[in-house]
Parts: sequence; C-alpha cells; structure tokens
Amino acid sequence: MAGLVIGVSEAITMAVASPSWAPIVSFSLLIVMLLFRPGKPGT
Repeated sequence: MAGLVIGVSEAITMAVASPSWAPIVSFSLLIVMLLFRPGKPGT
C-alpha cells in the first residue's frame, strides 16, 4: 500500500511540479509514514 502511495505521489509531483522534486516528496512521505504508522508499540 505504501509503495502505491509513493509511486502515485511521485507521478503527480512530476506532472505538476518539477521532476527534480519527486525524490524529496517520496522521502518526506516515507518519513511521515514511519512516524505515524499504525501499530506502533506504546500507542
């Protein structure tokens, strides 16, 4: 599921903004998903 979200977000970023922004968006999404992932111990 996360791979699909990252792939779609990269494609949208390349279509709307500059293609050089695609890696920045994908890494930012990865960090956000890791911070707020469900099933995190202690929550």
